[in-house]
Amino acid sequence: MAEQESPELSRREREPGNAVGATRPEPDITGSLKPKQWPEQLGNGRVSGWAARWRPDVTRIVLVVDDEPLVRDGTADLLTALGCEVITAGNGSEALGKLKAEPRIGLMITDIHMPGLSGYELAEVARRTRPGLQVILLSGRETDGRGFPLVRKPFTESDLTRAIAQTTGGLC
Repeated sequence: MAEQESPELSRREREPGNAVGATRPEPDITGSLKPKQWPEQLGNGRVSGWAARWRPDVTRIVLVVDDEPLVRDGTADLLTALGCEVITAGNGSEALGKLKAEPRIGLMITDIHMPGLSGYELAEVARRTRPGLQVILLSGRETDGRGFPLVRKPFTESDLTRAIAQTTGGLC
């Protein structure tokens, strides 16, 4: 009898670097990341079982800033699959506007090399404007975060979740 994929999560589906029973998002044919499976959703929008402990109610929003649409959207999709509420921006000026408009943004993940404001400049301006804002920088070239956590590109789900957990004390 062929084994069917089930919404039930088990230890044998566990992959290194993921929460117990969670599976890695897999690219679909359009290149966006989609979760292979997701915990059971209750009618009120809350999740049941282990996911209620793994993915608490979202209290902060993550702002992802990158001028490369593939990186920006892939990062946003990954964070969404992990249970984060995500807003995206394609450059520093757009990001500052979104920070001003949405006070629940608690974490900004930004590329360093972008046209206009660099990620370093954006991080400094954003922190002056929003002192409690957590910031993580992304770069394929830089090795110095200049006081901010730095995740090197290309990065894995594990790299990003580790940086978020170390920066914020949890995921989302």
